[in-house]
Amino acid sequence: MLHAEAAKLQAERGKLDTEIAKAKEEAEAKIATAEACNAELRATLVANEAASIAPKQVSAEEAEKLRWERTLAAQKKEADDARQKAAEADQECRRLRQENQGLERDVVDLARMLTELKSAVHQYAGGELGGC
Repeated sequence: MLHAEAAKLQAERGKLDTEIAKAKEEAEAKIATAEACNAELRATLVANEAASIAPKQVSAEEAEKLRWERTLAAQKKEADDARQKAAEADQECRRLRQENQGLERDVVDLARMLTELKSAVHQYAGGELGGC
């Protein structure tokens, strides 16, 4: 029974490790995308400042800038959420590892107690057989 529980915990740990790796990859990809958008936005702003743009064009450029800023903020939030999810998965994985270690110690203790019990049963049974 404990072996089945230990196997189940091992499977859960493997699943969590996979989820952590996937969340980290997703967070890194979103961060890279956000940084690329940020760099593109900065380049656009520098180009707009360098060129003397008519008032109508400035308002269109400002609208584009606001759209990029909103996109960047949303991507940063997604990346932060992914980081948080990865941190929570890491914490759960550490908790399960600790629990698994405790269960492994229990299995060792139970095996020792079973050996002692078998020894006592053999000793008792041997004592009865010798007395007959």
